[in-house]
Amino acid sequence: HRDHDHDDAGDDRAVDQRAVKAFPGERPIEQQRYDDAVHHRPLDGRQSDVWLLDPARGAKARVTFDPQSDGDPIWSPDATRIVFDSNRGGEGHVHLYETSATGTGNDQLLLPGNGDDIPSSWSRDGKSILFMRYANDFRLSIWILTLGDRQAKPLLQSNAFGQGGASFAPNGRFIAYDSDE
Repeated sequence: HRDHDHDDAGDDRAVDQRAVKAFPGERPIEQQRYDDAVHHRPLDGRQSDVWLLDPARGAKARVTFDPQSDGDPIWSPDATRIVFDSNRGGEGHVHLYETSATGTGNDQLLLPGNGDDIPSSWSRDGKSILFMRYANDFRLSIWILTLGDRQAKPLLQSNAFGQGGASFAPNGRFIAYDSDE
């Protein structure tokens, strides 16, 4: 059962009431539909940022400070960098950004474009990132970004099936992913 709402911009929003009731102590989550995929953001207008947690000490540190939403962080293999997605471009899309794990320096846009990109895995050699792309012509697809030349290309793309959640094997030989085929 989904209740529909409209924001000030007139966009349709769908809120899954089962998810809201399942976690009564949590903030309600808005589910913005991109074809068959869902991207989350708080209903109360707050924006998300990337944070680090040291579970042994219980210490937290904020890594990103942009007024737009940042999320879905993945670690570089050497734990010095973090790639995340953000809607900070202002054109209604989510793009990949890279930042220092210490939170110092400027966040760098890795890949501009007309799709919505969500990072999912960083190769062990540190040279490539797998990400999911939501685009107009295709369902959810899996792409790879080569960091040296910042070139992206599709690995799995289909009008009939959606693929996502891609992850490099530790030896780099295989990629695990999910699909609705």
